Amino acid sequence: MKYLNNQWIFLAIMAYIVQNFWLTQHWGWGLLGVAFFIRCLFLTKIVKQFVFIVIVISSVVTFRSRTQPLVSQEENIYLLQIDPIYLNGDEEYITGRAKLWSQGEWLTINVKGSQLSTLHQLDQVTLLEVKGRLTIPEGARNFGGFNYRKYLQSQNIDYQIEIKTIERAQAIKNLCSYFLNWRWRLLNHFQKLDHIRLFSLYNRLIWNLTSTQYKTHRERLIEFGIIHFFAISGFHVTLIKNNIDYLLRRLGIINEVGSLIIDGLLIGYTFLTCFPVGVVRSVGSHFLKKYGSLSRLDNLSLLVLAFLWFNPRIVLSTGFQLSFLISYILIFFEKIPKPLPFSQSIQLAIICTLFTWPITMRQNYYWYPLQLIWGLIIGKVFDWGIFPLAVLLTLLSFSPKGQLLVQNLDFLLEPIELFQPKILVGHYSWVLVIVLMAVAGRWLVDWQQAWKFTIISYIGLILISGRCHFERIIVLDVGQGDAVLYQAAFSNQGWLIDVGGKVSWNRDANDSKNQPEENFAKKTILPALAALGVRQLEGIVITHPDADHFANLPSIIKTIPVKEIVISNIGFKHQNWQQVMAPYQNQLPLTILDASGWQTIIPHTLWGWYDTNAPRDDLNESSIVTLLKLSNRSFLNMGDLGKNGEQKLLMTTPNLDINLLKVGHHGSNTSTSKQLIEQTTPEMALISVGKNNRYGHPHQEVTMLLQQEQIPYLTTADNGAIEIMVIPFKGINIRHALSP
Repeated sequence: MKYLNNQWIFLAIMAYIVQNFWLTQHWGWGLLGVAFFIRCLFLTKIVKQFVFIVIVISSVVTFRSRTQPLVSQEENIYLLQIDPIYLNGDEEYITGRAKLWSQGEWLTINVKGSQLSTLHQLDQVTLLEVKGRLTIPEGARNFGGFNYRKYLQSQNIDYQIEIKTIERAQAIKNLCSYFLNWRWRLLNHFQKLDHIRLFSLYNRLIWNLTSTQYKTHRERLIEFGIIHFFAISGFHVTLIKNNIDYLLRRLGIINEVGSLIIDGLLIGYTFLTCFPVGVVRSVGSHFLKKYGSLSRLDNLSLLVLAFLWFNPRIVLSTGFQLSFLISYILIFFEKIPKPLPFSQSIQLAIICTLFTWPITMRQNYYWYPLQLIWGLIIGKVFDWGIFPLAVLLTLLSFSPKGQLLVQNLDFLLEPIELFQPKILVGHYSWVLVIVLMAVAGRWLVDWQQAWKFTIISYIGLILISGRCHFERIIVLDVGQGDAVLYQAAFSNQGWLIDVGGKVSWNRDANDSKNQPEENFAKKTILPALAALGVRQLEGIVITHPDADHFANLPSIIKTIPVKEIVISNIGFKHQNWQQVMAPYQNQLPLTILDASGWQTIIPHTLWGWYDTNAPRDDLNESSIVTLLKLSNRSFLNMGDLGKNGEQKLLMTTPNLDINLLKVGHHGSNTSTSKQLIEQTTPEMALISVGKNNRYGHPHQEVTMLLQQEQIPYLTTADNGAIEIMVIPFKGINIRHALSP
């Protein structure tokens, strides 16, 4: 193997590229693979041979991992093996991971269920016979959104099961379960303290335990640029090694014995924290360095190969990418001589930040310019005080008075609530990631020549990110509701037609007011707009104030600047609007439509029509119909207008000829008459509807009518968000978020 000294990195990079290509099927990885293979042709003969072997092995293991096990997706009886350490939640709702017995092997799956007290009370590794239904997890339902399927795939999980009932439970008794139960008993002590804010952060920081309380702080930790401290990694392993080594020396324990003690503690810590990538990498590097003869670079590359071949899908994991990326940077940083205008630790922090920003910004949609400064300050605090603080919290956790003391120290977390300036960049192209990585690489080699180019690059990112290159409309997926985004070419602003939403029905009989569900907006339209890079809304048209069309509006106006809100006179006076929007009336730049017929909203682009004589007791019939011009195409949005309203529309506009129709009322049979279809002659229909909704939308009468008229249609329930883009010299391009 001496012929491969300092050459293992080529094998690791090739394996990474090959497995990304086969898993994503993206042409970019194929192109990169060809370019890197050509580079490898200039290496020694033995290295070229090993590169070819790596290509073959990586392709084989990746193809095997891509083959989803054939498991019935019908409701059935299943056998599960569950370790309670992988469960999160309470008696109301619980999620986690388990092993499913299928076709002679155990498969890792995701589990969820509600009202399952038995599951919540598990205190040992248990074999469960459950009744439930297996499903394939969904991908992102809006463009650039969080891809839950990809996240689970990176953990080698293809299926999830929703448990309906637990038929039988039996404790597993063997040597392996003995150690797993011992781990659970130890960590459960700390997990019970998750309701205390400081302990919830301590549990995540030291023991890799996630809780609902910790999740409330996660966004703030991201904003401060210190979330990586809470993803257990080499930082923790180094901290443990150094402090334990110091204590052993002070106790007079000789090096050989102390070294063995540290080895045992590192193995135990890896087991206790459930083998996170960063810890396995760091502990693996420790043992390879101690018992091997290869360089740090080769050891790290060997670990990459081991990870990729043990779990090929881990290439999809952001944690894996960042963990090894930073490790490689640390090695290369030490090898490059450079004059430093400030301390080496600050220079290293700048370089690591420049390399991680392109990935984390793309994932989180925002750039936080002060992350670097906060990271340096808090990083120093962690270096100096985190180990004694962790020891102190551990000791206090075993005393009721100690727990009360920690609970009274919650005020120490107030600084993380400070406002952080941020710039929306959206879910930008991988091309920009590569450009920013190249900028970071240039800084690594010669910061003196690179600093100006770095500043220019980030200014360029701010200016171009979030801008759509061509005029487009997107029917956003907001569940059982409506929200359509229109953007002009080269703009990071836009117009919304409806915003979706839900209302929480107030159970207090003395309070008739109902409030919008803010969490629904945070899970649907707000991340969808952030991913698209929409920094400002020129306006919002509310077709009518039904909750599923407007209840997200308060959350939007608190998050995104809005220049104008258009609503009809009937809608404005309706109690739904007054109850929900009363607290915001003074901040609303309202335009109220109070005349029948067509009225201009955006000159030459967007018009609204509504009937002032519509019955006041039927909001649907007072919906604003919007007509949008996309180049030489036209898009008609019907709101929830019923068939009576459609007749009035066609009488006032008999020559209404369109290309795209967004079907009224989510495909309900109360809308979309044959007369509407025949008179407007759409080329395609779009339906905004929730998956498995309780109304049975879209109704069969509507879909059959579209089929009879030979009009193709897409629904958000089946396709996720739907984008219609007008490309010059090509015409309309249609894509949807759930495309394979």
